[in-house]
Amino acid sequence: MAQGGARSADLIFLPRRMFDFAGVRTLDEWTFPRFQDTLGCPVIAAEWTAEVADTIRRAAAGEDCHTQAKEVIWVSQLG
Repeated sequence: MAQGGARSADLIFLPRRMFDFAGVRTLDEWTFPRFQDTLGCPVIAAEWTAEVADTIRRAAAGEDCHTQAKEVIWVSQLG
């Protein structure tokens, strides 16, 4: 149970558009590992309802289906 007696979630879905072009971090520098560590459950980025349904089916079957952290490559446009 989470704080205040509320039940914690099994999965959390976030809109894919919350993340940068590479799908790595949000505008305020949150990454998938940070979300997952803070929330204590898998965090999944999804763009369409069908992706949510497919992920729920896979999770129910016991698959590890959370969004994997990608390697962050910092590229400067300044050279």
